[in-house]
This record gives sequence, structure tokens and C-alpha cells, in this order.
Amino acid sequence: MSTTTTTTPTTGGLAGLARRHPVPVFLTIALGSGWTALTIPNLVGQENGPFLVLMLVVLAGSALLVTSWTGGPGAVRRLLARALLWRFEPWRYAVVLLGMPVATLAVGAALGTAAVPDDWAAFAGTYLFMTVVFGLLLGNLWEELAWTGFLQSRFMARHGLLRGSLMTAPWFVAIHVPLSFTPGWTWSSAAFNLALVLLIAPFMRYLLGMHYLDTRGSLLAVGLQHAAFNASADLGSAGWEYAIGLVVLTVVMAALRHRPRGPGAPRPRGER
Repeated sequence: MSTTTTTTPTTGGLAGLARRHPVPVFLTIALGSGWTALTIPNLVGQENGPFLVLMLVVLAGSALLVTSWTGGPGAVRRLLARALLWRFEPWRYAVVLLGMPVATLAVGAALGTAAVPDDWAAFAGTYLFMTVVFGLLLGNLWEELAWTGFLQSRFMARHGLLRGSLMTAPWFVAIHVPLSFTPGWTWSSAAFNLALVLLIAPFMRYLLGMHYLDTRGSLLAVGLQHAAFNASADLGSAGWEYAIGLVVLTVVMAALRHRPRGPGAPRPRGER
């Protein structure tokens, strides 16, 4: 007589806890390790560049680790595959690549603080490098694999686009707190940086959530938009024009997404 045994995943340990509570476990690992990585250079007075890379590794690694514990066979592969989803509308490529510099220059022009490039060809080359190569491939794609691909997608699936975006924003702010206390910081500079992050976080999460839903889960689109935001920071002499530009771009995209539609037209994805 032969017997057949089946194995079931263990319910003990950190993996078992992650299966029951994936979001708290992810946040504990990601924020605990991320804060540690970003605080070390502040304490020893070193540049934080290498530690930023470590933080990104920690964020993406935390998302992949918890996904492997909770998602079953192929879950990690499916999450990574979203980073390669490049088939979406050409107009959206224009938005994620050009929307932020256009909006930032428009805000600066309205306020008289626009930092208009002297050499547009040189600016275009530098901007595209900072967005596509340095920003996307080396940073923001992996950051958004965690924030959008793991965390916000879960929140939006349960609570919809608006609430899911707002629920993600505080954690997005939290991971950035140590960056306000890099060597040379002052209370005024830290307060300014923290206020800027608090302002942009809800709008950024909503904008990235729209891109994610409307491209059927493309982290490439999300990462490009995040990188374009960072690369637009120097287009205003006051230093905060790009934050207002983000608000403007988000409002415009939301208005276009919710424009009146014909009878029987489907609601936008993720709306509740």
C-alpha cells in the first residue's frame, strides 16, 4: 500500500506572518532597513549616494521577498514582468516624458521664476539621460516596483484609486524623511524639504496610480513618470516649481480621465 503526502506551506516564522499580513510585514522590512540605510550617512557625515542605492535594493528586495512568500508560484516573475510592460499609447509616453518639464516651465513662467535652458539640445540630452537611464533604470523603476507594484496596487484593488493612493502616500513620505537630514542640513532646510514631500506625495501617488491602472499595470510608465518628476527639479529658480507642476499635471490628467463620456461608457479603471 502506498500513501500520498501533501505539503502545505508553513504558517510559522516570518513567511507565515507575511502570508497573513503581507502589507505590515513589507512595511516593517522596507522602512526599517530603508531608514537604517539612509540614516547611516547622516550620522557619519558621508554622501548618501551609495546608501540610496542600498535603500532601493532594500525596497525592491522587500517587495520581491514578501511576494515570494505570499503570491504562490510565478508571483515574483509576474511582478518583475510589469517592469517590462512597454506597450501603451504613444500619447502616454509623451505625458510621462514631457508632462513634468512642460508643467514646471509653465508654472515658472507664470511666476517669473522659470529656469529656461540656454541650450535646448544640451538640456534635452541631459534631461533624457537623467530620466531614462539614471532615473528609470538605476532608481525609480525599482522604487516603484515596491511602492506601486506591491503596496499601492494592493490598496487600490481593495479601496479604489483615490483611497488606495492616499493610503500609500504616508509611507512614501516616511521613507523620504531621512533625506531631509543629509550633511549640512538646517532646521529650515529640513522643514522645507519635509513640507515639499508632504505636499507632493498625495498628488504623485494619484498620478502614478492613474498611469498604473490605465496601462494595465505598467511599472515602466510609473517609473518614467517618477524619474521625469525628479529630473525637472532644476527648471525653476525657487526650487519648488516642479512640485506645483506635479499638482498641475495630476489635475489635468485626472480631469481628462474623468471627462464626460457617452451613455453606457465604462467607468475608468480603479474607480469605486
